[in-house]
Amino acid sequence: TCLIDLDDDGQLDLRIRYVLDNEGQSCSGGCPGQLAYPRHVYVDPTPGNQIADSAIAYVNELSSGDAIDGSLLWGADAGQLLIEKVGATCTSWLGGSICASVNPNGDWGLVSPAIGFVGVQFLIDGQIHYGWVRLRVQYSPGGGINLFLLDYAYNSVPGEPILAGESLPTSITRIAQSSIQVSPNPFT
Repeated sequence: TCLIDLDDDGQLDLRIRYVLDNEGQSCSGGCPGQLAYPRHVYVDPTPGNQIADSAIAYVNELSSGDAIDGSLLWGADAGQLLIEKVGATCTSWLGGSICASVNPNGDWGLVSPAIGFVGVQFLIDGQIHYGWVRLRVQYSPGGGINLFLLDYAYNSVPGEPILAGESLPTSITRIAQSSIQVSPNPFT
């Protein structure tokens, strides 16, 4: 589980959690090097906050430069699916079982490794702010999921958009004019 406080105000803004279902199940006959139970990564916005999602409660994978603003489809439900990966499925076939790899579900990680952005809409003093969280998803042998929080940022001006990947400019004179806040990964 990764707890994220985008604006460093001591209030949790969202949680990313990894869930391993039915641990220990395996195919009869075996699938060498493959695990037969699914792994899920969910994003849970805290009350009042939302994440950019698709129409079916999948977390929308944004690309660098995508606008994060009120025009996106937003979801406030907990348990929005970032990715689901099943190492193998077991199917009965002519008195035995066969194992087949399954592609991931969700908008993320159709190629591995994948780097993308989660769009975030969250509240500061009751006002909407937009931000992003950059993640890398990589599959390990046997169907595991490796997830890395790379960084995150938000626009400190209420209601103003931010571009995915947008960060502070390097010029000192421009830093004073910037309304973008960038945070490093505090979990490493």
